[in-house]
Amino acid sequence: MRVRIRFFSLYSDVAEDLELDLEDNVCIDHIVEEMYRRYPMLKKLFVEVEPLILVNGSRVDKDYCLEGGGEIAFIPPASGG
Repeated sequence: MRVRIRFFSLYSDVAEDLELDLEDNVCIDHIVEEMYRRYPMLKKLFVEVEPLILVNGSRVDKDYCLEGGGEIAFIPPASGG
């Protein structure tokens, strides 16, 4: 399956959007580990500011497994006041 991975806001400062060909039923945590290998600074940033993870526009957890292609977005949580 083909997956597009997008990084928003501060995450895009250390990682570039990309497309990957992956096996079906791969879990988000596996993809995150691959992103850490490609972009080592991303791991530190994810620890400091845990991202919201969206798959095709719906929020998911790291243990979610993809059943088909689509888009994964890593977005920092909103803050304000």
